[in-house]
Amino acid sequence: MAIPASGALDFLNMARECAYGTWGSGSITGAISIRDLVAGGNTYGSGQSYPAINTASSSYPPNTTPVETNSFYSYDKDAVSLTSFSSSVGTTSSKAVCGQSIGSTYYHDGSGTAPVAGDNVYSDAAGTTSLSDGYYKTTALGGIRVISGAVNNTFLC
Repeated sequence: MAIPASGALDFLNMARECAYGTWGSGSITGAISIRDLVAGGNTYGSGQSYPAINTASSSYPPNTTPVETNSFYSYDKDAVSLTSFSSSVGTTSSKAVCGQSIGSTYYHDGSGTAPVAGDNVYSDAAGTTSLSDGYYKTTALGGIRVISGAVNNTFLC
């Protein structure tokens, strides 16, 4: 799970997300230092030691002073790094398709060099613009179809 993108935040649930990747469950021991949640460890007075903040999350609080509570919005301890892959758009034609250039770069959260069915695919390196589900990814200008582990470009205009 991840920290909500808006609304009230509380330190106990923020600590649970940072420690276990859960919001609303998990045991936290002793005091909670917001600085330790970002920096990791328990140097700043927390009752337990926290892992370093996950910078693969598309939204993570920076390790700066002062640490602001609202910088935790949308933080996800379990987020994974994205891998870029090039995709020729449409056909092998030298013309752009649907206003996009040939050789667009996309990003996915799978472990391979190219996405497979079930991976999340994004149009941006931050992973904030998803291209739908793992089997058919759509954008305003088109999509990427992933079939049996192979990238098969299908664009809709």
